[in-house]
Amino acid sequence: YVDRMVLSALAQPIKTEFGEVTETISKITWTGGQIPPGGYDLFTVRAGPLPKNVNQLEFQASQTYSDDEVVQWIEPTVKGGDEPEHPAPVLKLRKASGGASH
Repeated sequence: YVDRMVLSALAQPIKTEFGEVTETISKITWTGGQIPPGGYDLFTVRAGPLPKNVNQLEFQASQTYSDDEVVQWIEPTVKGGDEPEHPAPVLKLRKASGGASH
């Protein structure tokens, strides 16, 4: 489950149909589970509004194992290059389908 979220002020407020957004979540901490070495899991985040001028967002992640080893998943994936050992998670963006308004 989500244990903690940290908010940070935006350099430039974003105007939306719901009003002006002046801060963003800059850090999310999940706790309460275990992922075995070599395993993976999905972490769900509902977010919006998302930028319209990019097709993906890259995040930096730190993973702490039960033996307190920390792995930094922060290396960018370069198109056409080798996959890094610890790639940063990427959220691919696409236009809404099926008549969705958000």
